[in-house]
Amino acid sequence: MERLIRYCARPPFASENLKWNHELLVYQLTKPTEGLQFIQLLVLEFFDRVAALIPPPRSHLHHYHGVFAPNAPFRKRIVAQAGKFLKEHTPSSITQVEKSELKKSSYSWAKLLARIYDVFPLVCSCGETMKIIALITNPLPCTTHSSSP
Repeated sequence: MERLIRYCARPPFASENLKWNHELLVYQLTKPTEGLQFIQLLVLEFFDRVAALIPPPRSHLHHYHGVFAPNAPFRKRIVAQAGKFLKEHTPSSITQVEKSELKKSSYSWAKLLARIYDVFPLVCSCGETMKIIALITNPLPCTTHSSSP
């Protein structure tokens, strides 16, 4: 897990290879190609190149081509054959997993919020656990406070 987090958190370039040379940024290439050992860029050019590495929001990072493409005519047949192949070639010791060993893969919204914000939303300030008894989607207007001056 630590290796995965380090891999995902790594920067898109090696910062120790980046040097400031007055108004230019000089980046030393780790693998020189075609005799190029350094790249000199203006600051805005450098930011433009780094920004190009960031994927656009709400876009898929995996794209499938060929028979695995979403609208490929043979995709359903290939996927069905793959399922049969897995059933035939999976050892019986793996398929006989007890249901008690299976973990629940979904969490309640309260547990997800607790994991993200370190605050459990269903615990009262007095320490008691709260229970959701109703969900109000369209509250009535407040009549106790008058809006007239």
